[in-house]
Order: sequence, then C-alpha cells, then structure tokens
Amino acid sequence: MKIQGRITVIQELTGGGLGKLLKCRDEAGQMFVVKAPKDASPENQQLIDDEVRRLQRHQGRYVVRYFEPVLVDGRRGFAMELMDGDLTPLVRQRLPVERVLGYLLTVVQGLEEVHASGVGAFHGDLKTGNILHKDGVAKLADFGLARGGLGQTVMLGRHTGGTPGYMPPEGLASPFGDIYSLGAVAFALLVGREPQPQEVLRIQIQGAPDLEQLINQMLSTQPGMRPSISQIRRRLEALRARALAPAPVQHFLPNRNVLRTPLASPPSPPLAPAPASSSSGVGVAVALAAVVGLGFLLAASKD
Repeated sequence: MKIQGRITVIQELTGGGLGKLLKCRDEAGQMFVVKAPKDASPENQQLIDDEVRRLQRHQGRYVVRYFEPVLVDGRRGFAMELMDGDLTPLVRQRLPVERVLGYLLTVVQGLEEVHASGVGAFHGDLKTGNILHKDGVAKLADFGLARGGLGQTVMLGRHTGGTPGYMPPEGLASPFGDIYSLGAVAFALLVGREPQPQEVLRIQIQGAPDLEQLINQMLSTQPGMRPSISQIRRRLEALRARALAPAPVQHFLPNRNVLRTPLASPPSPPLAPAPASSSSGVGVAVALAAVVGLGFLLAASKD
C-alpha cells in the first residue's frame, strides 16, 4: 500500500513495546498503523530503526505487512498494516480448541519462514501481545529482538531478552526459545490466563490428547526435547484436518416416505378341493357295510 498525502492520527493504540502505536488515515481514506519512538532520545530512535530493518527482512504471508517510512514529530517511524488487535484480550475468553488451532497454524507458518531465513534465525519475543489477528488469521509483529532474515548472514554472540512468563527457562533467545514461547502462547489461549514468571507450564486438554502432548513437548525445559517448527506445523495440520473432517452421517427412512395405505391385495386363486384322506375313505366303507347288513336283516325277517 502506498500512503497518499497527509497523514491524520486518529488515536494512540495500546502496546507497541519499544515504541508507540498510532492508528492513522491518509487523504485517500486508507487506514494503517504508524510505529514511532516513544520520545526524542537517540536510544529509542535507534530501537525503531533496528526494528523496521528487521521487519523488512522478515516480510511474509503471516508477518504484519510493512508499508513505508514516515516522520512523526520529526522522528523516524514506519507504517504497517492495521489489524483487529493482538491476542491478549482473547486470553480471558478461553478460546475453543478449533479456533486456537487456526491461530497457531498461521503463526507457525510465519515462524517457519523466520527460522528458515538464516542459520539460527529467531523472533525472540513471541507472546500474545506480539501476535496480531484479523479475520481469523494471526500474524507475527514486533521484530525488535529478532535475528536473521534477508540480508543478515552472520549472528554473533548469545542473545537474551523477551517477556517474563513467555521466555524459555534457559533464558536465551533462539529458535528453540521461540518454540517454548509459542507453547506458552497456546497455554494462555487454552487455559485462559497469562503464564507467570518461573512457572513450570503443563497443560491438560480434555478430548484432545494429541494436542496436549504437542504443547507439553513445546514447553519442555530441555531445548533439545522440543519439536522443530516444521514438525509442529505438520502435526498441527493433521490435528486441524481431523477436527474439520465431516462426521459420518447415518440415513434413516423418513416416516413421510412410508406408505400410509397398503396396496390392494391381488385376488386369491380359487381353492382346490381338498384330497380325500385315507381315514375318510375307511369311514365311508364302514357306513356302506352297515347299510348292506341292515338290508339282509330286514329281508330275513320277512321270510
């Protein structure tokens, strides 16, 4: 998007980490967000300059879109895409598993691109406040602590930083640390509260044992025991496909399709005469013999 003409600040937004966020509109009516230093100190200006450079390096489908540099009160800032908000306000809602799966899958795909951008590349500060959402899609934001990306080929030294509760227990920012932080995000959305500093995170999900196992593996205190971002994506895709699969439907014949009046029965064939049984024949012979005998007796009496 290209900003057209003068910028009007509509309101200051919450969040912003190392800078301040301003909801803005240009003369063409386009809405966007500007991130600028919180004050005029050289230190804050350097933090914003570093973040915009890292955000540009990591542009992808599931990373908030960078537009262009802007000046705010004479200080250098940058414009980026306007989203509906971050995931923090959704934590208390205890989102259903299906919705959390959708958010996690888009974040994982964005994080997979970050990790693939350079050897050892990472975001460094994954938390609900640094994941923005819009229309059911979640995107990564706030790359102030990120390393790697297009144009950065060497990363020297150990990196610390992050947000208590979401930081990995080893205390170092790394690709392994991003996995732990993503597990903490899933924990927050499903349990309905933010993780606390020094808390050992474990989760139980009734009816979703595979998702429960995956998140607990991501929250392992041993970095080497956590699955890779590619493994997580594949497992989440399988879980979501299973959740969206149509349930088998049984079909029963509706009552209205059952004939209410039975069809007229076909005419019955004429009954055939029953064959005489041997017992009835014996009876007839006995009767005839009796009649003949009676005749002989009458004749004898006349003589």
